[in-house]
Amino acid sequence: MARKRGKGVRRLTDEQLETLRKELTEGALAPGSHNNPYPVWYDQEARFVAPLGELLSSLQGFAWGWKMRAREVEICPLTKKDQFNAQGLEGKFSINCTLGEAIIYWVQCPKHRATVYV
Repeated sequence: MARKRGKGVRRLTDEQLETLRKELTEGALAPGSHNNPYPVWYDQEARFVAPLGELLSSLQGFAWGWKMRAREVEICPLTKKDQFNAQGLEGKFSINCTLGEAIIYWVQCPKHRATVYV
């Protein structure tokens, strides 16, 4: 799932991500959800970005799964535009995934330590 950067790519706010998380959770718990538990937006292309330190802590199990599935993880330096609660020494990583997967990864990270682009 190749993703182009630039025009048309926007960063979701924490409020938007929280709304999507609630919709995902409520959909999975709804009566009859076993037939189709995922919201319509679940398969939308997205890019998940977080500081590298999260690979060794809150996302360690996911990182192992990405390696097993040969998912490409891009590593680059942090910038001031990232606005992560990080010192900037560790760098960041990004992975292309579905919006639903990105929400699941975002929930695992501490507040202000990850973001999602669509």
